[in-house]
Amino acid sequence: MTKQFLQIQSKGIIDNKAMTLIGASTKTKDDSKIGQFGSGLNYSIASLVRQDIPFLIFKGNEEIKIGTKPVDFKDETFNVILIDGKETSFTDTMGAKDWVGAFPFIREIYANALDEDENATIKLVENIEMKDGYTTFIIEATEEVTEVINNFSSYFCKDETSLFKDEKKGSIHPKTESVVVFRHGIQAYKNSNLQSIFNYDLNEVGVNESRVIKDQYEMRRAVGYLLESMTDKRLIQRWIVGMATATERLFEHDCCLYDFLGTVSNPVLVEYLLETKFYPLSFQEELEPKDMKGRYGLPMNSIRRLLKYAPDMDVLGITVNKETEQAKEFIEKTPTMTLFNLVAHALEKLKSSDYDERLSSKVKYCKFQSSLTLGYADVGKDTIWLSTKLDTYSVDEIAKIIIEEQEHLITGFDDCTRNFQNHLFNLYFSQLIKS
Repeated sequence: MTKQFLQIQSKGIIDNKAMTLIGASTKTKDDSKIGQFGSGLNYSIASLVRQDIPFLIFKGNEEIKIGTKPVDFKDETFNVILIDGKETSFTDTMGAKDWVGAFPFIREIYANALDEDENATIKLVENIEMKDGYTTFIIEATEEVTEVINNFSSYFCKDETSLFKDEKKGSIHPKTESVVVFRHGIQAYKNSNLQSIFNYDLNEVGVNESRVIKDQYEMRRAVGYLLESMTDKRLIQRWIVGMATATERLFEHDCCLYDFLGTVSNPVLVEYLLETKFYPLSFQEELEPKDMKGRYGLPMNSIRRLLKYAPDMDVLGITVNKETEQAKEFIEKTPTMTLFNLVAHALEKLKSSDYDERLSSKVKYCKFQSSLTLGYADVGKDTIWLSTKLDTYSVDEIAKIIIEEQEHLITGFDDCTRNFQNHLFNLYFSQLIKS
């Protein structure tokens, strides 16, 4: 079998200082560049030497000689890297914990090549091809090196494969395997225990010196931004339906960040959400098959996030106060006869009091998502919703809950607001003066 080599070639002649200086990066303030730390090439050379993988470096047709020299330090011997016979300050132990296998050094050398020449090439060759005016790395194609190149799309993504692109933030690509997130086209995050709908290439997310994304919340927020920016309704549907029909939690579920307040101006997304019907998965056991027919089930946090875009979207069991944008989550239920009678007696008691003139709404029954919620005033429908848990409460306790919700309906003020507190104090004071 003919021996193969990995060839990475870019226009321009490498400066030997790129291999002898550590931390001397000219790219730190340039977000368009992949490298930032000025140490990656040192790590790569150390990794290749440590793993005993033969390699050559050429500037034009001139070979840069790489060697080692043993140096004793505190009763241990280290191999100091030599560049063209000149001793450097780093050894082949540099990056020993993180720079394991072939991908880290291929990633770094190729990334440097792309930073210098956007048309840089990477390929397996049988014949070494040096070129005037170019820098060429030649690495023996070991089994691990060949695996990286044969599965290139899992490690590197090309701009031409993008399904959606935001010039500043990044792009969305077809899924290859599990979860892969790239930074400037280079794999920077992988989770083999999680599946995803797409792959993602991010421009602005930070990485550590091992070229791994360092803040996963920042990564998920950036991915969420791309998803919510998509303007192709078919891609939006692929995203939403993909989450709804998944048999296990997907990476995208964790990118619908309910706690992130910012939203993107995207009328196509809003239009799709208003055309589609949903139900919360947490209510699934409470629903009949006929209730869920024609609807997509999503986790509650995902639904809450999407409601920030389309408060009027049809979600079974959720109503949104348009003024405050607060969502209340509940499923309508038939009350027990005990509860029905208790509420009837409470209403009778209120109607026979001075409160009768304020009592004007209808009463319905439900199960709230939160076990702490006992009542809710649906201002838009002039309806008081009472929890089915109230069948263990007294008539007087239920009457008080009805009064509170009726006052919410009258004023439009929410719980835990100073306006509502002032209203109740004023109402109480007026009754004291009246009596």
